[in-house]
Amino acid sequence: MKDIAQRANVSLSAVSQALRNKGTLAPETRKKIITIAEEMGYMIQEPEKQLRLAVVCTDGSMSSSEIYNGFYEGAKNALGDSICLVAVAPSPDAFPISSILVGAERIDGVIFFGGEVDHPILQALLQLDVKCVVINRESSDKRVSTVSLDNHNSFYEATSHLIEHGHTGFAYVHLEPMTSWSRLRLEGCREAIEKNKGQLRVIGLKKYAELENKIRGIAASTTAMLAENDLVAIEILNVIRAMGMQVPGDFAIFGCDNLSIGASSKPAISTIDVPAYRIGEIAGVLLRDLVNGDTSYGNLIVPGQLVLKESCGCS
Repeated sequence: MKDIAQRANVSLSAVSQALRNKGTLAPETRKKIITIAEEMGYMIQEPEKQLRLAVVCTDGSMSSSEIYNGFYEGAKNALGDSICLVAVAPSPDAFPISSILVGAERIDGVIFFGGEVDHPILQALLQLDVKCVVINRESSDKRVSTVSLDNHNSFYEATSHLIEHGHTGFAYVHLEPMTSWSRLRLEGCREAIEKNKGQLRVIGLKKYAELENKIRGIAASTTAMLAENDLVAIEILNVIRAMGMQVPGDFAIFGCDNLSIGASSKPAISTIDVPAYRIGEIAGVLLRDLVNGDTSYGNLIVPGQLVLKESCGCS
């Protein structure tokens, strides 16, 4: 490099910038240095390819949810500066595929969460042959890989715990339309209940205002309620208390996500801890490997953990 600098009559720093294709050298200076370097037999290495990866969320702002923020922070830890674009898509109609690609010359891969595998934005990315990893969904579509909470077994364990408390009448409460992950949670509940010859009612809500009438309709035969997530569990708790009943005296409640709002409620919500950061981190590593051609596609399942608190009857 000193020999090249002397012959080109430039500084050693200028040679370093030219050979690494960095810095703000004038084009003619850079070309002069490269030409001299080649004449002197210097082998110029191609710079390592910089991956251009995106994170796309289709369920509001990532910072609005502890879970979504955990997914992102985990992915960010795994991918670092490879993440060149973070996009939030409230709905397919409001967020055309062209918006994802604005400002990016090319996207090598995408981590996608908040939407189903058949979401129009994800399908459009797949049509462009972009490598995609979907978080908290399971799919038979061989064009995508997924990293998900073990939704089925987590709710199987939560239901089994409530059975140990002596409950036989259960309700599973979800918002409409039911998501694929919620369906897996319901299946876990149903399997545990069927093994123990209990009863299960499924309550779908289009709006929370329906909840009081739904609870009154099942109160005679139901003593335990499993909510698809902690936000639904909090609504159930509020309605039950407004009706003059007690938790866990009249109803036991179990949620999922281990959100701080559930931990601070009175009583605290028993829940399932979703390792969101770890799931995001695994998704980041998987995406990088997929883009580099090192890994085949597949579905990865990450176990959750029961967090037992007062709402299920635990001290």
